[in-house]
Amino acid sequence: MAKNPAKLEPITSERQVRLDDDDAARPKGFAKGEKLDDEAKDESKRIRKLQPKLYADARYALLVVLQGRDASG
Repeated sequence: MAKNPAKLEPITSERQVRLDDDDAARPKGFAKGEKLDDEAKDESKRIRKLQPKLYADARYALLVVLQGRDASG
């Protein structure tokens, strides 16, 4: 089964984050238009649901990295 590039994934403290590890081009099969909007809304709801747990525990942080092309503004 192919990995969904739009899904958020936890990063463990053992893993070093390198932004150049992934290609900036849209992955094949990546949603566009309305479908992409729907997926983004779903992920936003997921983050909103988890936020109270992160805040209450006060031990974890959430880093969201949005990668854009040259003209992404």
